[in-house]
Amino acid sequence: MIQLGTLKINDTTAVVEARNKIRQLALHLKFDSIGATKLATAASELCRTILTNGQNPSVTIGINKNTGGIYSLVMEFQQLKSKYSPPNLEIFFDKFTSSFLQNGFVKIETFKSFPDLDFFPSQKFIDSEKRNINRLNREQLITELKNAKSQAETSTQAKSDFLANMSHEIRTPMNAIIGLSHLALKTELSPKQYNYISKIQGAGNALLGLINDILDFSKIEAGKLDMEKVDFSLVQVLENLSTMVTLKSQEKGLEILFSVDQNIPNFLTGDSLRLGQVLTNLANNAVKFTEQGEIIISIKQLWEKSDKAQLEFSVKDTGIGLTKDQASKLFQSFSQADMSTTRKFGGTGLGLAICKRLVEMMDGEIWVESEPGKGSRFTFTAVFGTKTTKKESKLILSEDLKGMRVLITDDNESAREILQEALQSFSLEVSMASSGSEAISKVEQADSSHPYDLVIMDWQMPEMNGIRATEIIKKSSKLKKIPKVIMLTAYGREEVVKQADKVNIDGFLVKPMNPSALLGIILEVFGKEFIKKKYENDPQLHKKDLDTDTIQGANILLAEDNEINQEIALELLGNAGLKVTVANNGSEAVELAQQQEFDCILMDLQMPIMDGYEATKTLRKNIIFKEIPIIAMTANAMQGDKEKCLSVGMQDHISKPIDTKELFEKLTKWVPSQEKNNSAFQNKNQFMDSKSKRNSLPSELPGLDIKAGLIIASGKENFYRKLLGKFERNYVNITETIKKAWDKGELQEVEKQAHIVKGVAGNIGAKPLSFSAGKIEETIRNKNYQQKDFLLYQFNRDLEQLYKSLKQLDLTEDNQNIDPDYSKITIPPEIPLSIKESFESGVLDNVEKHFSELSKLEPFGPKLVKNLKQLIDEIKVDDLIKPLKKIKKDDRPITDAKILHESLSNLEPHIRSQKPKNCKQALNQIFELNWPIELSDEINKLHHLTEKYRYKEGLRILENLILKLK
Repeated sequence: MIQLGTLKINDTTAVVEARNKIRQLALHLKFDSIGATKLATAASELCRTILTNGQNPSVTIGINKNTGGIYSLVMEFQQLKSKYSPPNLEIFFDKFTSSFLQNGFVKIETFKSFPDLDFFPSQKFIDSEKRNINRLNREQLITELKNAKSQAETSTQAKSDFLANMSHEIRTPMNAIIGLSHLALKTELSPKQYNYISKIQGAGNALLGLINDILDFSKIEAGKLDMEKVDFSLVQVLENLSTMVTLKSQEKGLEILFSVDQNIPNFLTGDSLRLGQVLTNLANNAVKFTEQGEIIISIKQLWEKSDKAQLEFSVKDTGIGLTKDQASKLFQSFSQADMSTTRKFGGTGLGLAICKRLVEMMDGEIWVESEPGKGSRFTFTAVFGTKTTKKESKLILSEDLKGMRVLITDDNESAREILQEALQSFSLEVSMASSGSEAISKVEQADSSHPYDLVIMDWQMPEMNGIRATEIIKKSSKLKKIPKVIMLTAYGREEVVKQADKVNIDGFLVKPMNPSALLGIILEVFGKEFIKKKYENDPQLHKKDLDTDTIQGANILLAEDNEINQEIALELLGNAGLKVTVANNGSEAVELAQQQEFDCILMDLQMPIMDGYEATKTLRKNIIFKEIPIIAMTANAMQGDKEKCLSVGMQDHISKPIDTKELFEKLTKWVPSQEKNNSAFQNKNQFMDSKSKRNSLPSELPGLDIKAGLIIASGKENFYRKLLGKFERNYVNITETIKKAWDKGELQEVEKQAHIVKGVAGNIGAKPLSFSAGKIEETIRNKNYQQKDFLLYQFNRDLEQLYKSLKQLDLTEDNQNIDPDYSKITIPPEIPLSIKESFESGVLDNVEKHFSELSKLEPFGPKLVKNLKQLIDEIKVDDLIKPLKKIKKDDRPITDAKILHESLSNLEPHIRSQKPKNCKQALNQIFELNWPIELSDEINKLHHLTEKYRYKEGLRILENLILKLK
């Protein structure tokens, strides 16, 4: 051994000096700062312990080379009595030995290998270190320790910050992998391809779960995880939870049940995202560790005082359970029940540790009760605010439905009990059956004396499923009264929906259900409107208008791409004496604002070419438009939408369907007062509706709240009928449009179409359709695609019901009273010439031979033929010639096919990139050519679609035309 020196330890000061010397030497031997500190601290702690036991040890420090040629730092501690047991410091050294000396003392020898295996201590190095050991002082060591500590803390913080900030970057590609795998699995695949992609999706989900746990834990470590305090709906949290866990539970055949106390307020203040995260983690764990049985998620209120309430949440399963020793480790980081758990079930062991931290941040605590083989019950508490800005709108059953008999049919006892408790709270008389055959028997027995009004039927039951049981009840010839049937099922089961149509099921209730959803479907099945606990008078159709005199004559720019929404806004604003200019998109709005002066801009958010956000930011960059009021008018009414509008420079937010009171209140607030000038605007009385010659509209129809629609239409029946007629013409195939886009993975188009329907349907009072369209939009936005089949079924059901109601209103006359633009029709010149000659010669019968060809013209051929027939019947020859003069005539020879093909090819990239100006220029060139009559229909239709920004439909026609010309 090469000795560097021997240190005598006589007092605590000597202990400190020894630590300093050893640490400095370790640094020179290329140990890192933390390693050197640990080594020196272990040596000094050994010296200190010996010293306090009445001994004065000596420490000999040296360098030794082992048989493998590796150098080590060696320290020998001598002068120890044999009765002394040294502290447990072995872990700090590579080798730690003790031996008895002949004089009765003990020698302890420690070895620590150099971190640099190639290091060779030269004589110069040895001499230098012998000198340096004597030069060390306490102040130097303290400074170096502070620096090392600072470096270690900085390194730890940088690691945590990096991981916390990587959340978005890591999750985005993972969501793409999972989402695209999900879409790929819905396409036609070979067995081998299906196997590969399903495994990719499973591995992606597993990896995303691990990443989420690690990132959240790092956020907590870095102090980056904050708790929001915003208003939220507890029902919405449960719906999101249902979406997250139901699919996994169905795959294992497990029941998921919600049990929620009736006295819990729906609207609370807190962090709904973090609450949902804890519930989802506990529920997913329950599904993971449960092979059969059920999972019950319960919520009850422990206390409520002033503006706060403490809730208790529990997740109970019938899974494998835990021993006391396993349960004690669950809430520790990177810890699971035992080593086999990770191998069998997967996971990081971070989920419950994160839950514990989140629950503590919500002023609560979490614990577990469990027995091996008997399942587990995880419980946590949390405190939320109850003083919210959102009004509670609890539902109650109408008086005529109270006391009616309901039969619950479910093979799961817990499910029956939860349903029973909820139904009895609605003042209903409840009976229960555990199978389909028992339900049939009970319905038949009760029919003669006290029949059932409603049967709530589970779909999945042994022996006889709910579909078959319902079919027997509905088709029974024995029954005098056929009860209504609500089917309990899980979303995403297309086969259930198809079978249900055949047996006339009255409604669906998605499992797991919550009480408000249960009551809502009962009211819907019996054709009742929701009745609030607190009576509120409905708005009157012909209530006195708000005082808008101060803003009459104001110039309003309306940025809105939907034709029906444009017409509603024009009518409402025109009736108030406002002058309105329409922009079809954000780009047009910016151009118009630069060309003329406006007092206010009403800005839709979702528009083609340039949306409302971008248009607002563009305008605000110009100092001229810094002060002009911009108000968002959109169907985006979700949490955070208003804040986003304000952040880009808008003054306010109006949600669709339009509330006229809110609209004019905000216009009066933001539009500058106008000088009284009768010539500046039309008197609003001239906008009043003329008396209708037709029968008055009914107050309501299935799927259509006519009263609400008339309120939006300012009570004008003719105007309202006109809106309904437009909807009837424009949206008959919207379900197929949305479904095709969804099947192709064009999710942005699905969200766009659903958003449009939500707003338009809401504005005409079609509340069920507006709601189901909104659910599709929300689902696409949240990327929860499992609900696709059920949501499309609901949407199409509501659309079909609406069209049935519209047929009852006989809107034919409204649809016929459209003034067509005949200038957009192109026909061969010989046809108008032949018709004109027939008129002049008085042989009107010859005109009819052209009707078949004329009716095929897009977009107004059928209307043209109808007008011609009417004018012939009335023998109004002069009037008959007028529309023909508007028709575009072309007597040039047909353009060569190559030129036609080239013109279409020039248009194609502009339609694909959705550039309206470029499309318009290319179409102008196309219309300069003379097209064959067999292609002119499609050319006109292509022009019509691009004008309406319906590029995807236009592209299909364009591709078909190019194919024909090849």
